Amino acid sequence: MAAEIFVVILSGYGLGSMLHDGRELLRMEQVVGVMGMVMLVGLLADLAIFGPAERWLRRSRGLSA
Repeated sequence: MAAEIFVVILSGYGLGSMLHDGRELLRMEQVVGVMGMVMLVGLLADLAIFGPAERWLRRSRGLSA
């Protein structure tokens, strides 16, 4: 979801559309590339946003040292 939002904002063309087009045109390199991009953006969003928020929340609730 994060990948779709970020790419639509930047390019106006979403990863879901690119994935669908690649599937329809039998362009497996495009399908695999889009899947990799989704994983990369998701990982970066987790590391940059959700990881620090989770650590802060755990410390604030006394769940970790």
